[in-house]
Amino acid sequence: MFVHYLKIALRNITRNKLFSIINISGLAIGMACSLLIMLYVYDELSYDRFHKNADNIYRVVTDTDITQSGLVADVLSAEIPEVKNVARFYATNTTGRNGLIRYGDKGFYSDALIMADPGFFDLFTFRFIRGKPEESLKENNSIVITRETASKFFGNDDPMGKILVYENQLEFQVTGVLEDIPQNSHLKFDFVIPLENYRTIRESPHGLENWYNNSFVTYTVLQRNADPTVIASKLQKLVENRVGEKYFPLRLQRLTDIHLHSHFKSELDENNDITSIYIYSTIALFLLLIACINYINLSTTQSFLRAREIGIRKAAGAYRMQLIRQFLGESILFSTVAVFLAIIIVELSLPSFNELTNKKITLQSENTPFLISSILGIIFGVGLLAGGYLAFVLSAFDPVNIIKGIFPQTGSAFSGTHIRSFLIVAQFVLSIMLITGAIVIAAQLDFIQNKNPGFTKEQVIAIPTYRSMEAVSKILSLKDKIQMSASIYDVTASSNIPGSTLSSRTISEGGISLNDELPVQILMLDNDFFKAYKIGLVAGRTFLEKNVSDEKGAIILNETAVKELGIFHVKDAIGKTIWQDTLRTIIGVVKDFNFTSFHEKIPPIIMRADPRRYSFLSARISTQNIPATIAFIKEKWHSVFPNRPFEYYFVDKKFDLQYNSEQRMSKLFNWFSALAIIIACLGLFSLVSLTISLRTKEIGIRKILGASTTEVYFLLSKEFFIWVIISNVIAWLASWYFMNKWLEDFAYRIELRWWMFALSGIIVLFIAVVTVSFQAIKAANVNPVKSLKYE
Repeated sequence: MFVHYLKIALRNITRNKLFSIINISGLAIGMACSLLIMLYVYDELSYDRFHKNADNIYRVVTDTDITQSGLVADVLSAEIPEVKNVARFYATNTTGRNGLIRYGDKGFYSDALIMADPGFFDLFTFRFIRGKPEESLKENNSIVITRETASKFFGNDDPMGKILVYENQLEFQVTGVLEDIPQNSHLKFDFVIPLENYRTIRESPHGLENWYNNSFVTYTVLQRNADPTVIASKLQKLVENRVGEKYFPLRLQRLTDIHLHSHFKSELDENNDITSIYIYSTIALFLLLIACINYINLSTTQSFLRAREIGIRKAAGAYRMQLIRQFLGESILFSTVAVFLAIIIVELSLPSFNELTNKKITLQSENTPFLISSILGIIFGVGLLAGGYLAFVLSAFDPVNIIKGIFPQTGSAFSGTHIRSFLIVAQFVLSIMLITGAIVIAAQLDFIQNKNPGFTKEQVIAIPTYRSMEAVSKILSLKDKIQMSASIYDVTASSNIPGSTLSSRTISEGGISLNDELPVQILMLDNDFFKAYKIGLVAGRTFLEKNVSDEKGAIILNETAVKELGIFHVKDAIGKTIWQDTLRTIIGVVKDFNFTSFHEKIPPIIMRADPRRYSFLSARISTQNIPATIAFIKEKWHSVFPNRPFEYYFVDKKFDLQYNSEQRMSKLFNWFSALAIIIACLGLFSLVSLTISLRTKEIGIRKILGASTTEVYFLLSKEFFIWVIISNVIAWLASWYFMNKWLEDFAYRIELRWWMFALSGIIVLFIAVVTVSFQAIKAANVNPVKSLKYE
């Protein structure tokens, strides 16, 4: 019987070649897009799950940051019995303190160095290919590196026991080599050294024993049934007892929640957002539904062509269950063929998709179980969904009426007309929503990239000087040499550049009465910073060059800081004092500027002159002969730092990197919106063709009775145009709601305009008109004699 059903299915495929090709290709494209997105979502959800105790590992965080005092780890391990293990570390990439690491004549800067407790590799499950986890950080001069780092420094030589030199000062012996850190890890690094080196490398008198040195990240493993909320409450009380005053609110954050649910300052890696995962999952579902709707629409229309087959089978004694099995089997066969085509499309598309999403997704290894289960789910899910109408509705019709050509009334809830109308509307609603989403995302991206951030970032290059004792003593000398060129307009030194994370502090009552400590962000800069970045001065003055008094006690505020201090007029702030480490005097106020992305509101910023904290030089250069200007700067760099590699980048490019996720989303929406329209129009083309084939004789009779080509055209097409118009109305309402939700994530955002919705509707309506018109006009121009002979 199975072979018999298979023959019938193959016969139906070959009999209707065009519709079969469109059906299978539409399904395959929809499935391929869905599989790609599902692989992406699976990768995002898999972050940090490779660690042995992933579900019981937590990070200690405050309300705003991931860092706190190193002494918090001591309290956790010593006084809370539910804690199994604790490890803390200092990560240089959270502070911009990159360092030069050398082996022989090879030297590389690294912002991926971690100083960690010896138990770091007991808590985290990173795979060692050389050395032992428990012994790798025992000695203070130990260093653990990754496979990629070992290859970069040592080539094919054995790295174990080799000596690496940090900043021409400290020597470290390689005691372990790790397999490269998995991409789905929020914690990425190239080097790990013992935490005991912190004080020397930071050149700081304050080490781990200082409660106010909030530079460390702490992770802990809890007992299986421990409540993290209870543990956090205990920890807060114990810490405040030790400090003797109120401490930052502490809580525990699950390791597996970090990548998609964490957006603190000083994050160790660029995290994604769970909202984007919901959006991508919805897109995958939309595309799969659009492809399924095509199949169902064609099936319902073709069902009238197969109705007599069903009637004869039932009259000949076929049971309803046999018909159900036959039609579901045909549908599953269709979806199986489509899935195999989809896998081929996915394999061919993965390189471009990985480049777009910055992933390394494959169809092998760890993705295999997920892929197999997804494929089986799609085959049977699509097969059951798409074949349901033929299987369960048509098989229930009375065989006598079917043979006579009598079908259920069009008003029936299960009639093909109603189902087709509903499904076409649903299909175009989903397509219009995708197009509207693409338009809104593109508009918001254009807005944030072109909105004036309050400073000039174009034609400004940043030169990292990697703050060290050597760099601090020579950075101002380098600045003087660089600004000798006529093609360089302004040069400034600062602790950070736009697009990077500023350090946070609090200010308290000095000469200004504050009810509570005010959290602010700190930016160290010299007197030329405002000129180089063209930031306007509102009141007072900027720093005086090489002025010891200004360096010790003068500060400049932005407008937001003045408002937060409760000062009504900015000019009234000049001369007032506040407490920030010491008593400081306000000498100037500058206009607000967005140092970070438009996701965040402009925070209160305090600016100080402190040459010891400068890590960057910024130079605003001429647009004429940029390569010659860069070469000049490089020459001056090597004259001051002969043993250090020269690096630079353009500030506007760095600043725009903050919108990587939005740029990826915009590109994905554009691609998938186009594919959704293609799939929908393939279905519409087939549906129009089938509808016309069922009404061929009617068209011939109407033309013989005097109907014009235009009348026949409108007769055949008006129904489809009505469906598209209804789809627009529904899609506009849904799109307005969802895009408003998405825009809430931006502190500075566009307003949704009517043209964004109208444009998506016009695009879809135009494509639908072209698709329907091609078939309708062709049918309207056919000789009526041929139409009457059609069977």
